[in-house]
Amino acid sequence: MNVRLAFVCAALFASSMAMAREDQIILLGNPAGKQTVGADGNSAEYSYNDRGRGEHITASWKVDAAGVLTDYTGSGNDYMKAPVDEIGRAHV
Repeated sequence: MNVRLAFVCAALFASSMAMAREDQIILLGNPAGKQTVGADGNSAEYSYNDRGRGEHITASWKVDAAGVLTDYTGSGNDYMKAPVDEIGRAHV
């Protein structure tokens, strides 16, 4: 859960910059994963590999004019390869 929250926060921060970007995850000097944020700033893909285990999440979201998150969808698998399918919507 904490990894997903960090993922969403990082992706939302990147969305404010509205440009494509790819960040590498380095563990003990070795590539272990990456996060790619789409050029639209409203989608991202995160993957991490730790000896065959690790998350792979594809997410998209919408923010309102004030930058507040209104919709979120994420799918993929968690660290132990269990399916992840999340949907969040703000009701105002």
